[in-house]
Amino acid sequence: MRTLPCCTLFRIQGQSPLRFNEYPKLQAANFAVSGASYILLGKRHFFGDEFAIDWHFHLSMGTFRIITAAIAVGVLLLVVFKFIPAKQRFTFITAGLAGGVTGYLFWLVWFGKLIMP
Repeated sequence: MRTLPCCTLFRIQGQSPLRFNEYPKLQAANFAVSGASYILLGKRHFFGDEFAIDWHFHLSMGTFRIITAAIAVGVLLLVVFKFIPAKQRFTFITAGLAGGVTGYLFWLVWFGKLIMP
């Protein structure tokens, strides 16, 4: 049986609390990319664990993605404004955006297609 990505967060021990920032960033980015592609290109992207959960529980497509995106944005705001010192917030947000975009490009656009068949 597959585990959901959010369940793996609770099994990570000995990691920095900032490591937990990766999953919410991914969920918020997935929601933003699917929303932007729908608005700009008129394409709906129905793939991933969230849509499988929607289908399994007979929910409207996108319900679980909206819920996880809202939770992700809440966690990101909590991390940025509660745990990151004010002097380091801009650097933290800039590094997160740059790392997210770079990781997306490297994995999904360039190297992911070569490594994963």
